[in-house]
Amino acid sequence: AARQLGRHYATTQDGQFRDVLLGSSNVLYAGNKTRTTLTAADTFDTRLIKDAVELLSTNKTPRIGDAYVCYIHPHQGRTLRDDPAWINAKNYAAPEEILRGEVGRFENVRFIETTQPPWILASGRVVSGGADAGSVFVDGADSGGNRSTYNATTNVYQAIIVGDHALGHAVSYEVEMRDNGVQDFGRKHHLAWYGIYGQDFIEDGHAVVLETA
Repeated sequence: AARQLGRHYATTQDGQFRDVLLGSSNVLYAGNKTRTTLTAADTFDTRLIKDAVELLSTNKTPRIGDAYVCYIHPHQGRTLRDDPAWINAKNYAAPEEILRGEVGRFENVRFIETTQPPWILASGRVVSGGADAGSVFVDGADSGGNRSTYNATTNVYQAIIVGDHALGHAVSYEVEMRDNGVQDFGRKHHLAWYGIYGQDFIEDGHAVVLETA
């Protein structure tokens, strides 16, 4: 139960960080299009990465160590691997520098594959954190203020690229596990995690949302 609680806290916090970053005012679309005009051919490519790096550099965004970090969906990572300029993590000159979960790098951007970034089905339903939310895409985990916009012909995947000082995490009360004791005549044992904390942008210009088919 404690391990399950720890995992739940970790995924909850990941989702909260994600939702803040997806609220960035900086949004780039593959093929210089919009969310509703993306086609199946507008996949995640090196041109979009270069555009994002250009935007971050223009905003004077410092790197995290020696690179920016981009969180991509495995579907987006699949198209990147077809590019001859792509450097797989296993081919790094210094393998010990690999971040946990890192799959490669390009243009001084390290890429981490995860299902945390949401993707928007052509039906308007959102898949967030790997689970179908079961409703049209109208929640706060949308980017660019388009709270209910979706593409009616193709799924849209969202990636997030960040530099240093993009996000802040404030803690008023450290997270802890609380035990509410055995209840219901010994048939239930209530456990929960509890903490007081929050996240928000430090520098909105240090994050970019990338949307592709």
